[in-house]
Amino acid sequence: MDRKKTGVFFDPSDGKNFEKTVMELLETIAQKEKKEFFRYNELEEKYRILDGYAPDGLKEIEGPLAIEIKYRERSTKALHNQIQMKGLKLKENLPKIKSLLIISNRKISRLEQELNEVEDLNIVIWGKDELMRIKSKFKNKFPSKKKNLTWVIDKFEDEEINKNKDSYMKRLKTAYNNKKLVLFLGAGVSVDEGLPNFEKLTKKLLIKGVTQEKGFKKEKIEKYLDKKLKDYPNITFIRFIEEYLEEEDFYEKIRQSLYEDYNPTINQKSKLYYIRKLCMSGRNRSGVEAIVTYNFDDLLENYLEEQDIKYKLIKNDDDIHAPDEIPIYHVHGFLSQSEDLKDSEQSLVFSEHEYHKQYKDPYCWQNLIQLNLLRENTAIFIGHSMRDPNLRRLLDISSEKFPKAKHFAILENNWDSENTQLNNIFRSMEEETFNDLGVNVIWFEDYDEINDIIQQIKN
Repeated sequence: MDRKKTGVFFDPSDGKNFEKTVMELLETIAQKEKKEFFRYNELEEKYRILDGYAPDGLKEIEGPLAIEIKYRERSTKALHNQIQMKGLKLKENLPKIKSLLIISNRKISRLEQELNEVEDLNIVIWGKDELMRIKSKFKNKFPSKKKNLTWVIDKFEDEEINKNKDSYMKRLKTAYNNKKLVLFLGAGVSVDEGLPNFEKLTKKLLIKGVTQEKGFKKEKIEKYLDKKLKDYPNITFIRFIEEYLEEEDFYEKIRQSLYEDYNPTINQKSKLYYIRKLCMSGRNRSGVEAIVTYNFDDLLENYLEEQDIKYKLIKNDDDIHAPDEIPIYHVHGFLSQSEDLKDSEQSLVFSEHEYHKQYKDPYCWQNLIQLNLLRENTAIFIGHSMRDPNLRRLLDISSEKFPKAKHFAILENNWDSENTQLNNIFRSMEEETFNDLGVNVIWFEDYDEINDIIQQIKN
């Protein structure tokens, strides 16, 4: 189909694009009318039978307004049956709803527009023609022709950083209040405690091996590796180290390298301290539904235990948590300061072949639990580079169901040249790639800002 003629707005072969743009259109209408509008992933549990919700209505439609997007109902009979089923479900579960807006991706006949057989429920149907008419009033936001690189650059060169941050924080607070927030933690949350990130851990293991065998000075090797490790994936060196060390020696060296600079005190300026505050609650369980961590260390558990916060360590698919416990999923394995190394050998995903094994197995428990949590909750990524190919694949899969990015990542703004326009263009391009994976970016310039963002979610 020629998109230049039909426009990217209603490509009948692209259901995801249709739903995404319809939601953006509804949100634009609500903003213009200064009314509230909620997408599926922003709704409380009982409202999740809807695709969207406008408590005060939209345009001339009376509120509270339920919104349903119908992409595949091609016949009048199918649409009629869907309207009746949805209407009855609304009357049973959400009796205060006054109106139901059905949005279809095809032309709607006059007969179909008069389908209103649910008592005490005002039913309105928008088809392709009505959507195009409304869309035409917002030409700047919804250009009719396919976007090209020139259009993108012109749009992005004046794009200010974190322009949507207030909206993102509001959505994160809503998820937290509804106990639907999942924390995805990377190595960056443990560096405040003296633990190395993956690159530094790799470097430590290489230095230990070479100094032990050849007697080179540590400082000389460290300086050399600072340059060379940037040119190679760290995981490649780990494969080499594992092959040439005794298996037991390998895991013990990982543990030594991981904890050797650790200072076992509660650091009130650390990210883990603020994450702990997010996990604290009064009588009811905290708004954190679960925690997924890619780290091997037990620092998070130590912080939670210090405040008697109930949690359950999940290291395999046999572990089950109680309702009052926060599950902590160590999806790359767990290597505590005191645990028997035999347990670690079963679970650690550290070298290249272990990573590839997990990556290619779609039914391994680590992949399934991450995918389920991403689909059912709102995730926030903290201390994570977001470069893990397996994570990006899982995000891509989970985003297919949701037309609007529902997850969030706190990332450092590395676009810091003196050319503001270039900064805006490439930073915005990076944001768009994350949006396509279902992730909204909250940028920070200083690491202290991360703690402020975490604290704002609860406050």
